Amino acid sequence: MSVTAQDLVEVVPYVWQCALGLSMTPASADPAHLESERLRSVVSLSGQWTGDLVLDCSLEVAREAASRMFCRAEPDLAFDEIQDALAELTNVVAGNIKSLIPGATWLGLPVVTSGRNFDQRYAFAALLCEASFLVTGAGLTVSVWEKLECESPLLAGARPV
Repeated sequence: MSVTAQDLVEVVPYVWQCALGLSMTPASADPAHLESERLRSVVSLSGQWTGDLVLDCSLEVAREAASRMFCRAEPDLAFDEIQDALAELTNVVAGNIKSLIPGATWLGLPVVTSGRNFDQRYAFAALLCEASFLVTGAGLTVSVWEKLECESPLLAGARPV
């Protein structure tokens, strides 16, 4: 697999600048943002290589993105529009990352989770690379997880969640 953190540092700001006119800068991961209301969007990639692209950000970042995407004031946005905007941005980033993966690769549909103080465990997957950014003064992290081969007969056919 050839995707690196440097690829994320190049692709993610490019997508956000082109799609939304929002600039971002690379930053250190900020564990404090885990306590705030946030959204996590996941797009699965499958083919010769299988894994997930995960975009995690604060509600404020997602709301600003939706406001720019739909050309509407933030107070006028419904929560599902905020989720839709983040799902679409994650899909575009995943599509750009897909072009770096050798062989045929397909994108799954984005899945968006929201809440406070939550974490997701990616069973049978390993973190391949991760990059964090500051956008509109808040944190955004993008990570790529690689599916691990499962050799246990009890878990044969198990798929990462």
